[in-house]
Amino acid sequence: MIQFHDRSGRRVIVDLDWFDDRDQAVILQMADAGQAATLRAAFAAMDAETARLLARATPGQLAITYGSHWRTIWQPPGPGAAVPIWGQVLDLDELRRDCRGDMPEWLYLLAHIEYGYRQGWRYSRCYSRIVPDGELGGHHAATLTPISDAEFNRARISHWR
Repeated sequence: MIQFHDRSGRRVIVDLDWFDDRDQAVILQMADAGQAATLRAAFAAMDAETARLLARATPGQLAITYGSHWRTIWQPPGPGAAVPIWGQVLDLDELRRDCRGDMPEWLYLLAHIEYGYRQGWRYSRCYSRIVPDGELGGHHAATLTPISDAEFNRARISHWR
């Protein structure tokens, strides 16, 4: 996620884990000139993190594709218990159907999905005991464990526990 003030002073928040070079340039043009160095550093950190994750991803993780099921563990900040999350990678048509028009980061994502996918990002319907009906989410393949349809269905039947 990045935050910056545009040239009119309005605060802009974008909740994405990556931006391609073209869009980094657009954001730099939009931003208040005094924030350029901070934004460049944020983009460099995001690019480095994606490269680190991509280098760490196994062939099995990178094989997680549209329609595939996976699981991961989310550790909330602080002393909270870890939360298992299960997901199914959505294809572009499913994302279009599920995306809300009031979420600019998802509109951006739809326009750049293949770039993000090549960088290892998987956009999915994600389920947990906290959000049992599912929500859209993006996770890097390096953080996911592929699972079978049967494993996914067992988790669903157990109410994501």
